Amino acid sequence: MVSALLGQLNLGLLMFQPDGQITFINPAARTLLHLQDFAEDHLLSIHEVCQHCHNLNATCISRLLLHGIPSQEWVQGLQVHYFLLPEPAGAAQGAIALLPASTFPAVQEFQQQGALDTLFEISPDCLKYMDAQGNLLRMNENGRHLMQVDDFSALQNQPWSELWPEKTRPRVLQAMRDAQTGKIGRFQGFCPTAKNIMRCWDVVVMPILEGPRVVGLVASSRDITEQAMLEQQEREQAEAQKRFVSDAAHELRTPLAAIQGNLDVIFRYPHIEESEKKEILQDVQNSAARLSRLVHDMLQLARGRTGVKSDEEVLLHEVALSAWRDAQRISGSKHHFELGLLEPIELYGDTDRLKQLTLILLENAVKYTPKGGTIRLQLEEQGGTAQLRVQDSGIGIAPENQHHIFERFFRVDRTRVDSRDPGGSGLGLPIAKWIVEAHHGTLEVESALGQGSTFVVRLPLQECSVDP
Repeated sequence: MVSALLGQLNLGLLMFQPDGQITFINPAARTLLHLQDFAEDHLLSIHEVCQHCHNLNATCISRLLLHGIPSQEWVQGLQVHYFLLPEPAGAAQGAIALLPASTFPAVQEFQQQGALDTLFEISPDCLKYMDAQGNLLRMNENGRHLMQVDDFSALQNQPWSELWPEKTRPRVLQAMRDAQTGKIGRFQGFCPTAKNIMRCWDVVVMPILEGPRVVGLVASSRDITEQAMLEQQEREQAEAQKRFVSDAAHELRTPLAAIQGNLDVIFRYPHIEESEKKEILQDVQNSAARLSRLVHDMLQLARGRTGVKSDEEVLLHEVALSAWRDAQRISGSKHHFELGLLEPIELYGDTDRLKQLTLILLENAVKYTPKGGTIRLQLEEQGGTAQLRVQDSGIGIAPENQHHIFERFFRVDRTRVDSRDPGGSGLGLPIAKWIVEAHHGTLEVESALGQGSTFVVRLPLQECSVDP
């Protein structure tokens, strides 16, 4: 029906696929482009048409196909519009509209016959008709759906620019000014829907011309929220990587400087007392051990989830108990250990990584709990998940630090616990977090200054594998 309607227009119209194959050309376009010599069943390509006549601009067609950039120009008494015609189930088709300057009433005929309405409504994007000043006159059905507009009458005759947040409005106004001077305006920005859901839009604003005069505007807004979110994630990942390299260089520099400084003292003063030399060498050993931990932990994080197995039957209660005993040996007799309920739980995952996870949390409790404090371990099934809790009576974590503790190299001030301990790598909790996430679980902390901390691991029992 649409093809029959378009075929009756005095306005020339042809459509073509990205490979250049023409899928539709009406009689008016055949006449205006002097294609009467070609049989109607001849499969024309847009490149063949460009070679046959000089009314079409190959550069405009290339920009349209390669970059999706619409354009318009006057050629030998024709106003030629190059634009995309999106299709709901596939790639957009290119389209060219030809308006003879001497027959501008053809535009009115085009509107009267409903073809413009058809093109307007089948677009999957949000299309708006506006007057030359930018006041909204009409929005297509898909646009109302995308913008969650139930009643367009509330927006009708309102300035379109005022729908945009103040931060984006200068770009909106500039695109409108471009269109009002006969050019094409384009910008990207965030604008909320009528139900206040923030979305990101790629917007093209085009003029509606009567001869050289701009009599209205058309704005096409494409929802690119997912693309914008991916780009934001890529920027954040790049920034995180940059920060990691900077932090790693800083962290590696400290033990290396300590090793170099202490060795310089020994070489410079070879006859120092044996007790002092022994103390210096002990500092060198401590710095080398810290350097080794740093390198080991960074390699683990660099491997990511590729180092996590998925095909082991894990007896989680036995894994937790083994880590519990190791933590007691690390602490010696400095802390009071309490073993709560260890409910028998079996799941699929990586035995070594899950033990490492439990040991990291227990060692963290040992580090931040003063001598004589209590550390408690508990494991139980709750709501279809295995819930592992490590609780301590340590110094606690300030609220402003709690969302940082899983960042690489972040460490809470430990001066009140044991100033002689050189501390960990600052990578333990980040490693714990990726082990949990590789098992499709969550890791949360509950803490208050001076009241200790509780780390809660939840692993879904329904999952039988981890991420590859």
